[in-house]
Amino acid sequence: MPATGKRKIAMLLISLDADTARELLDDYPSDTVQEIVMEMARLDATGKRGGDEFVKVMEDFCIGLEKQKNGGMHVRTFLNEILSDIEKQEYADPKEIDAFKQKDPFFAISSSSSEIIAKAIMYERPQIIALIVSSLPAKTATEVMAMLDPEVSKSVACKMALPRDIAPKTKHRIGEMVLRRITELGSVEDSSSSDMEPTENLRKVAMVLSGLEQDARDSLLNEISKKDKDTANTVKALMVTWDDIPRIYDRSLQEVLRSIEPGTLAKAIYGASQSIIDKIRANVSERAVQAMDEEMALMQDPLKKEILDAREDVINPLRDANETGQLRFIEG
Repeated sequence: MPATGKRKIAMLLISLDADTARELLDDYPSDTVQEIVMEMARLDATGKRGGDEFVKVMEDFCIGLEKQKNGGMHVRTFLNEILSDIEKQEYADPKEIDAFKQKDPFFAISSSSSEIIAKAIMYERPQIIALIVSSLPAKTATEVMAMLDPEVSKSVACKMALPRDIAPKTKHRIGEMVLRRITELGSVEDSSSSDMEPTENLRKVAMVLSGLEQDARDSLLNEISKKDKDTANTVKALMVTWDDIPRIYDRSLQEVLRSIEPGTLAKAIYGASQSIIDKIRANVSERAVQAMDEEMALMQDPLKKEILDAREDVINPLRDANETGQLRFIEG
């Protein structure tokens, strides 16, 4: 089915950098922005990104840019043209909408990494593993099967070749059980890994929203939360990350750093990039710098979890300040 105007715009914005995406949305009504941002979040939640549709949208966009160079189409004209079919076409495939609205656990499972899925199901009965693997995209299913014990894989393959009918409610409960385990495993990995890259397009959604007025931003976050609270919380968290510290105005940063213990700051900047270290040291008092240096001189190599926890202690009050509109970023 051809992509609708909103879907094309969402695909285009996901493919662009956050500042460009925000600039292109500046002149559109808040309800249109809301629909587009929701579509961006939905594309991520259902794993429907990339592929031929994205390629076609980017090809059309490049053609539009070429026309602009020759005195023809302007970028905003291009956006207006592909938005013109919002009322003419359906939002998406009805089955996809129903599954998304009902929070079909198999959608979320399919968008998880092969490693996490394999860990979540490796000790289940072959029949349950077969049900989960059968619901995955072919590439992911192959990767998951390769990670299982060879004897288990044989039994699973037999179950997949000779499937048994499973009641929809039972299938849904199994999916929810596996999804809970995947979520738990994902939380453990997040807490023990160092500076993981955030989901790229959710970060772009976050950056687009962060450039809006507070009322508009809160309204859009509320709409995303109605669909998926976890996605809304992720977007909210990604509005301010550890890597954003150099982009924060000194005065805004000083207000927050004043309340952080030197020992926490010393752990937080351990192994950080030089730009972040310099930014933090430049925005605390001389006494705090001296205390940080003393803490670092006495500190043994901290655990990864200790570093991440310390960074969260720095970032969380920055996120709180951002929610209340008290945090300012350096543009550009």
